[in-house]
Amino acid sequence: MNNVYKKENISYIDTLEDHSKTPLVILHGWKQNKESWIDIIDILKNDYRVICPDLPNFGDSKNPKFLSFGVDDYAQYLEKFLKRLHLNSINILAHSAGGRIAIKMTSSENIKIKSLILFSSAGIISDKGKLKKYISEKIPKKIIPKKIRENAQSRDYKEAGELREVFLKAINYNVLPILKKIDCETLIIWGDKDSELEIEKADILNKNIRGSELCILNGYTHFAHIENPNLFAGVVKNFLDKNE
Repeated sequence: MNNVYKKENISYIDTLEDHSKTPLVILHGWKQNKESWIDIIDILKNDYRVICPDLPNFGDSKNPKFLSFGVDDYAQYLEKFLKRLHLNSINILAHSAGGRIAIKMTSSENIKIKSLILFSSAGIISDKGKLKKYISEKIPKKIIPKKIRENAQSRDYKEAGELREVFLKAINYNVLPILKKIDCETLIIWGDKDSELEIEKADILNKNIRGSELCILNGYTHFAHIENPNLFAGVVKNFLDKNE
């Protein structure tokens, strides 16, 4: 059974396994929570201490003060949280929207990141995304019919509710300018059937993060960690063990 705690308004799983290896911190994606990583945690905790928080605004980590958070705010808050756990050096595994936060944390060097794993990471703003933003925010409503405007907005945006400000700040945060600041071993994982984030973004990350490795999971989607936990955990463990 995994231990659940709450600190700094953040609910989190901490396996507390006493291993000599560098702990692994898992950051989940948009509208996800720590529970979506239970299978991976149960596999990896045999070799690593694993900490998986509900990111602010998600799961059991909800507080009104989080409703204005941008990526920088998330990074700073998590750094504070991790330091309260006396974690001076960590590995990070980040999925989708969690990838933006992990990239910011790794590039800022406020906490030592030994290795970084980006799984279908968000943060690369594509031309398609820029067009959607332009249509939905810049062109006067009277020019674009309501139906076309609604179709240009993403499902996540339309379903964001009170998190709409958080969502807009996140999707407008482009990690490309800070990728070259990453100076740790980095693995990029992507499912070739990912319909949430185009696989071309994996190549952009790979080309802009010095010395990074790219692992394509054939036949898997944006949620490969749920579709085949043993395969996914094996890829993660091989990378971490190699760089320990």
